[in-house]
Amino acid sequence: MYREVKKLSMKTILYFISLLALMTCVKEKHTINKELKSDKLVAEIFNDKEIVELGKIILFFESQIREEVNEFNIQRSYKKFLKLDSMRLVDGGKLFMIDYKKQKKLYSNLDPDFLEAFFDKGYLTLINPENKEHYKVEFLHLKVYNSDSLSIFAKFIENYSKFNNHLKDYIKSAKISNEFFGPSDQGRFILNYRNFDFNDIKNRLIYSMNHLIINERNKKLI
Repeated sequence: MYREVKKLSMKTILYFISLLALMTCVKEKHTINKELKSDKLVAEIFNDKEIVELGKIILFFESQIREEVNEFNIQRSYKKFLKLDSMRLVDGGKLFMIDYKKQKKLYSNLDPDFLEAFFDKGYLTLINPENKEHYKVEFLHLKVYNSDSLSIFAKFIENYSKFNNHLKDYIKSAKISNEFFGPSDQGRFILNYRNFDFNDIKNRLIYSMNHLIINERNKKLI
């Protein structure tokens, strides 16, 4: 009888832990979406549906960095995480890698039209170290251009660069190379994280996108 009561108690505890985690996630999602919609520039560039999808990306990335640094305060969690990543970058060039299965699950929860509007598929040619055979791997990258103009994310960065000087060279480079978050840009954002205020939802969006692309580029190179 005691064992059955104890077992029931553990089930109850686990249920309440899961419920609390779900409630926390829902609250964070609501807060992120509210911040995005309340930001004048974000609201001017992105529509409501896009804001919801961008919120999912930010929520996903922030859940990963909180696990890494065990910190729930937004500003401190970003700074602790990026301080660690900057040291990793300087020491050996190896950055924090998100479990790609989790990232694929994120993509499956994003609207297909949103993915098509924001991302393109690219390919890397790699060499198998065992048999020296060449093979291609697919990865996603953020669009800089659409068919006739800058992509919506590029327009966001370009407009934001008018108020944030640290983004001027970044958008200029992206326009020339037709690439966001190339190797030099990844290092630029990670090493210069002190120049960004992470209470600003725009900066959190940029860093969330940056690390998705880092993970895409390195997922087959680990």
